[in-house]
Amino acid sequence: MAKPGDALKRWLDTNGLLAISLGVLGVAIALSLLLVVGGYFIASFYQ
Repeated sequence: MAKPGDALKRWLDTNGLLAISLGVLGVAIALSLLLVVGGYFIASFYQ
């Protein structure tokens, strides 16, 4: 049976640095949008 980390290692080997950087950038954009939109709704709720 394969170790759990083998699938991740295969994915990283096949996709490379571009996929990793795009994934990190996508997560950062999604979190920042969530914070901005959530903060807007919270601020408008308490006015």
